[in-house]
Amino acid sequence: MSKAPALPRRRSFGEVIEDQLALRQLLREYLIPTETNNIWYTLGGVLAISLVLEILTGMALSMRYIPDAG
Repeated sequence: MSKAPALPRRRSFGEVIEDQLALRQLLREYLIPTETNNIWYTLGGVLAISLVLEILTGMALSMRYIPDAG
């Protein structure tokens, strides 16, 4: 009596994407540059985030605000 060959296990969608993009390996090998450990680098990021927030809230306000002197 011969045995049927075992079917390979089906991989989930996440496992297929992980194999294609190699995300774990990319994150494991990523090294943070030393120049980013700087107060000016941090303040530049804070400035960029605040600028984006100001632009987005300004656009939202300009769509709803109706100036009225009365």
